[in-house]
Amino acid sequence: MIFALFILSYLSDKKAGVNHHIIYMSYKYKEGIYSPLSLKIQSIIIALIVILLLLSLLKSRRLIKEAVSFNNVMAIIIGIFLLLIINFSFFKNMIAYVYFVMVFEIVFALQILTILINKMLGSS
Repeated sequence: MIFALFILSYLSDKKAGVNHHIIYMSYKYKEGIYSPLSLKIQSIIIALIVILLLLSLLKSRRLIKEAVSFNNVMAIIIGIFLLLIINFSFFKNMIAYVYFVMVFEIVFALQILTILINKMLGSS
């Protein structure tokens, strides 16, 4: 999905139809779920999740299997990238900004889901 974002960003500079579609959909998303206030709230929630993951990784480092700790580290890295994407002007100035945020949020959510599933299967 991340690779597709870069292709989408490249095509938005080359193809007028892609460019118009991205601009129109970005405008619609920026009025709703990706408004400035909503992005601030999402940043706070993501930062809290990253801090909790970091604390759980440090707290129970000896008790966790390698796969679960690897998933925690990956989730922390993805969460940090997501925070950077949401808050840095480099990404905000891109035409496909909302799509970058959307895809990284999906990847982050999938990684959190993987951690939860591993913990539930490991505890039973």
